[in-house]
Amino acid sequence: MMMNQVLVIFAGVNGAFWLAASAWLVHSSSSFSAKEMSSLAIACCFALLHSLLLLQLGFVDKKQTPKLLRLAGCSLILGIFLFCFIILFKVVWPDSIIARLSPLTPIGGLALISAWLMIALQGFYKK
Repeated sequence: MMMNQVLVIFAGVNGAFWLAASAWLVHSSSSFSAKEMSSLAIACCFALLHSLLLLQLGFVDKKQTPKLLRLAGCSLILGIFLFCFIILFKVVWPDSIIARLSPLTPIGGLALISAWLMIALQGFYKK
């Protein structure tokens, strides 16, 4: 499977998941504190935003996809897992194994930031 296909598939599945999670959270908001809802809202927004970026990266010409953009796509996927999913698990299932990985959320945030910077750097290179 080509990297572009992986990015498009992940973007679609991830976008659908986080949209459903957002809808579920809106209807179960009384179960969470204001701080927890704020954390979940940020995780949902970030995941949906970065799904759109992944989708865009997936539609870059397969034959001419620069390595830096492929690396940015991998960094986005890593960031979504380490930042968004860990926040979700920490709030919704605080006793889960994944919730115990919450010290890794800053690494996920850095992965998301680095993906944007890789895209910016790609703008300086000729195709």
